Amino acid sequence: MVNLYIFNESNRAAVYGIGTYIRELTNALKKSDINVCVVHLRSEKLDEETAEMNGIHHWSLPPPISQYISSDWNRQNELYHQNIVYLLRLQIKNTDNLVFHNSTKIACFPETIHTRICEYFHAKNKNTRICG
Repeated sequence: MVNLYIFNESNRAAVYGIGTYIRELTNALKKSDINVCVVHLRSEKLDEETAEMNGIHHWSLPPPISQYISSDWNRQNELYHQNIVYLLRLQIKNTDNLVFHNSTKIACFPETIHTRICEYFHAKNKNTRICG
């Protein structure tokens, strides 16, 4: 069985075109044999939150706490994405047939997180795929 993780950054675009794309994609996959989890990065939730709606898992991860935000935006992003990979490592138990899909390639899935996901999960299982 395929385990699909769709990444979405919570922002204005997520409400419009990207949000529509994710809704259509998850609706199409609801009745398939694919386990789907939408990972909402920089969500408006105050803490990490998981929920299941209509057979689709949703995992909301808040932005960094403002008092710990660095003035170096690139460094801040790198640390945030490093933490995302760490949380994914804790959350994902079945590493068979993993597919990571970035719905907003430029905004939320920069090369740093791409590379880290590849390094960690691809080392565990050569069937890990990243698309989007």
